[in-house]
Amino acid sequence: MYESQLQTSLLKHLRKVGWFYKASDRFRAGIPDIIGCYKGRFVALELKVEPNKPTPLQEYELKAIYREGGSAQVVSYNNKTKLYKANNTEYEKLGDLVKCILKQNPLSTKKNV
Repeated sequence: MYESQLQTSLLKHLRKVGWFYKASDRFRAGIPDIIGCYKGRFVALELKVEPNKPTPLQEYELKAIYREGGSAQVVSYNNKTKLYKANNTEYEKLGDLVKCILKQNPLSTKKNV
């Protein structure tokens, strides 16, 4: 799976429950791949296909969003194991991953802020 395929699949699920948009970093580098709103909360998702990791600028932007009260996290997919990952937890089904994304905010620990 490529990152663009992960984005398309994830957006399809997220748009069923809230307002979500494929963000563009055309005017500002580091903007998360998906931004949206769910039950009044701003959500930002940086997508990666492992072994790729967020850049320092992407991590900075996620932390800035969190500091302002939004939910910001990295969502990844591993082509070898065929598992999705968010909040250091792996999921076989995309639907289970979406539930996790909408419930939690992994940047809430002191070490990450």
